[in-house]
Amino acid sequence: MSHPFVMMAAMFTITVTEPVVTTSAVVVVDPGDAGLVHAHGGCAELSTVVDLVERATGAPVDDPDAFDAALVDLGLALPLSGAIGLRPCPSCWGA
Repeated sequence: MSHPFVMMAAMFTITVTEPVVTTSAVVVVDPGDAGLVHAHGGCAELSTVVDLVERATGAPVDDPDAFDAALVDLGLALPLSGAIGLRPCPSCWGA
């Protein structure tokens, strides 16, 4: 006697991946040379700018989020895609 219900089993695989984290990478435009971009606001070549930004905004360099926000507010930061065609700073980009 056959059973009226047929059980079907299916196997499938679920691939677990790391979550995608998106960040908005920015580069810093050198105020003395608009064609030059720095990888970060703490570049040694920007020491005078760092001092000015700290005094103008009160954002200390040791608080990277506040300092990056101050650079954006001052118009000294570009998204990474906006730096295409500009020269990278050899000091911080290692070029």
